[in-house]
Amino acid sequence: MASGDAAGAAVLLRSALAAEQRLAVLGGGHADLQRDVAATQHTLGCALERAGDPAGALTALQAALAGYEGLAARQPGNPEYRHGTTVARASVDRVAALPNSGPALSLASAAPEQPEGLWARLKHKVAPGPL
Repeated sequence: MASGDAAGAAVLLRSALAAEQRLAVLGGGHADLQRDVAATQHTLGCALERAGDPAGALTALQAALAGYEGLAARQPGNPEYRHGTTVARASVDRVAALPNSGPALSLASAAPEQPEGLWARLKHKVAPGPL
């Protein structure tokens, strides 16, 4: 989208999001459909940010974050949902720092990850040997 029409993309994404939200309702809240909604909300937020609408971007990104957090709470062992939560949270924080973005749901308001869980996710990335 860097060289494209972000505002035009946002219009199309809103239409796609409405269709996905209807499917998610009809699908009884199936996790894959909910993930699709959260992913489209995130993409919409990024398009709105690029189109110069930080308040709209923040709203869409917060919705994406809430969707991913809900999925991660239902299936805490699913790395895709944890990753989506992390990416959406970073996007919310980035856009919340922009002028005219409105009130934010920031990292400071999110529950911190317990050290054991963080270590379990990151220990394979730590090089063995003395510090």
